[in-house]
Amino acid sequence: MSFLVSVEDAVTPGGREMFEWLRDKVEHADDAEGLPEAFTHGNYHAWAAVGSPGNLAIVGWAGSGRGPRLPARAWLLTTAGEGDGEGIDAVARGYREHIQLTGEELERLPGVLAMRPLWLACLDFRQSARNGSTPPMDEGWIGWLARPEHAERLAAQAIASLRA
Repeated sequence: MSFLVSVEDAVTPGGREMFEWLRDKVEHADDAEGLPEAFTHGNYHAWAAVGSPGNLAIVGWAGSGRGPRLPARAWLLTTAGEGDGEGIDAVARGYREHIQLTGEELERLPGVLAMRPLWLACLDFRQSARNGSTPPMDEGWIGWLARPEHAERLAAQAIASLRA
């Protein structure tokens, strides 16, 4: 929300509808409050790992700490889904060897999947507003949010893999 508030007065008339749409998304986002907590990596995805399969080290621990475990898992699933979907199955398979998500975590996964893309969409919007423009609705992270079927498909595949 701070990204949006910081440019509220700079939003062009043509960008006002998107601004209000993003504000509504932020106000109604699932922040994973009340879900099981663990030590979690703030930007956990494949690019935060170095090494080779079976001998990986996670790097870039800034912003890490205790919090709901689902957002980090959701971001990893989101980035793992950027291809043929095999990455989602691999992430789920590796995760379920150690942790079983609760029923509530599985139920809230589709909403939590949108958490990081929403943050990135608001960041993109802020930058565009600072430049006097409005980002296109069908591109980048804003486009990702505008198509909720993407998160629903990712969640369905991840849930099926996590339950396997």
